[in-house]
Amino acid sequence: MRITMLSFAMLTAVGCDYSGDFLFAGAIDGVRGVDHLDTLTPATIESDADIDGAAIFGEIGPTGTAAKGGVTFTFRGTGDHVCVFVDPEAVFWNQSVSTRTPTPQYAYPDNVFDDGDLDLYAGFATYYNGTPATEESGGEIGDFRVRYQDGLQEEVSIALSECVISSSIDDSGAHAGRGSPEYCTLRNTQPGVSYLVLMETWSTPLDDDRLGYGLLLAHGTCADMLNAVTASNDECVLRGETIDPSTGEAYPNSYEFEDHFCSRAPMGDYCEAERAAQRGNPNYCENQHCFCGDPADTPSGGSF
Repeated sequence: MRITMLSFAMLTAVGCDYSGDFLFAGAIDGVRGVDHLDTLTPATIESDADIDGAAIFGEIGPTGTAAKGGVTFTFRGTGDHVCVFVDPEAVFWNQSVSTRTPTPQYAYPDNVFDDGDLDLYAGFATYYNGTPATEESGGEIGDFRVRYQDGLQEEVSIALSECVISSSIDDSGAHAGRGSPEYCTLRNTQPGVSYLVLMETWSTPLDDDRLGYGLLLAHGTCADMLNAVTASNDECVLRGETIDPSTGEAYPNSYEFEDHFCSRAPMGDYCEAERAAQRGNPNYCENQHCFCGDPADTPSGGSF
């Protein structure tokens, strides 16, 4: 009994924090944790040349609390299909460590600290229960679930997102994961009706907690859009989503890195050159964003 009373007294003295905020990255000055891009207009993508004029780049950071973060925008239905395509920073691959049949392209480790993840949702704006951010208000991330009480007075939740995820990683409708593009086709959109797209922050890069992204909103299906460009895979449609905070522009070497990745050449060629360029630099990669991991982190037999 004395131990119980002492424990209660200590808890009362120090207080209890059930928010979990201390487990999350702090907010970053100048980078919003919840952002809204207002109303966008679908672009016509018929060739690679159309990508430059249609692509939108931005970045999102942590909310600084346990609250969800992300980016929203709206668009008006066209009466036809509309494709939403988002590519989060940067490029991710699983290192190939097989001793019998290694995959040469991925034999070198990736730098996982610069990768982030955005999960894509979309549907009728009227079904979205979040609050888009404004200049005056930070906003609140919601979802497309409509809740009602059935005849037994039990709450029932119905998911009304119309975005069925596609990606080169998985075509089952599951979210693609770290650093991988996600896209979906909103079919037969209602003319003039407002749709809302949510890119929910699943994770921000561990190196700086600033998640860069590239975005396309295009007429037609995503399959039509991908067939119209020459990208070797969906990771190569948008380039330059890794943003240098000091300039607000893409790191110059990010284009070279993505070109190498998209050529399907062994990443070891690029990564060894990157390490050689930094040899003798006491502040490794301080003046240049490095995209490759440390070979010393390669797992060995019997390890995790």
